[in-house]
Amino acid sequence: MALQTVVSKWMGKNWDAVFERIAAKKYNMIHFTPLQRRGHSNSPYSIYDQLEFDPDHFSSTEEVKQMVHRLHTKYKALTLTDVVFNHTADNSKWLREHPESGYNAITAPHLIPAIELDGALLQFSKTMGQLGY
Repeated sequence: MALQTVVSKWMGKNWDAVFERIAAKKYNMIHFTPLQRRGHSNSPYSIYDQLEFDPDHFSSTEEVKQMVHRLHTKYKALTLTDVVFNHTADNSKWLREHPESGYNAITAPHLIPAIELDGALLQFSKTMGQLGY
């Protein structure tokens, strides 16, 4: 088995062109990062709605089924995708309705040192240019 990973948000509009190149390299399996709708960070691992495919790429579940079928039949490729139900974007409707489900300083006080370190690293990153980096 030879596997190629693709990041769906970088696939552009012509996925078949990418599939052609992958098949030409003799890969027989394609791994997709999550195909769900992403949150405001736009990370494939920060999901806005776990039950909705990314509307930038798919207008229906049927389109996803057709793509998988085409990969199996035309390109003789198996498919695999990450399903990350626990990676919920901070702007998701579900998390806004259930804030107790998220990790933060109140629900998980043991994370306070990590939260503070993250904030310090973000602040440092903003000033790297001024520091000559």
